[in-house]
Amino acid sequence: MHWFHEQDWQALAKTDTVAEIYMGKKFTRFIQGRLLMHGTDPKTPISITEYSSRTNQRIIEARLDNLAETLRTQTVSRPALTLFGLAARKAALQIEKRREKVSS
Repeated sequence: MHWFHEQDWQALAKTDTVAEIYMGKKFTRFIQGRLLMHGTDPKTPISITEYSSRTNQRIIEARLDNLAETLRTQTVSRPALTLFGLAARKAALQIEKRREKVSS
């Protein structure tokens, strides 16, 4: 968790900032708290992606203010990508682009 403390939370909290956190489920409440503390809009869209770039990929929509609750109620049990500032549809498109890059 040490690297989480070293982030520039003020920069991450700015409007229109997009961030991707790999396997950050365990630290969701910490991340959520830091972003809210630094002024991120509570309605910032979040996409949680399990099995990214696989045929069984699952994308869950949330907002910053309900992120921890969404992860709990949706039973996200596998490693997941957490995309801050991206609605689910936009996240899916970005993941698809990444998949295309890897296959080329």
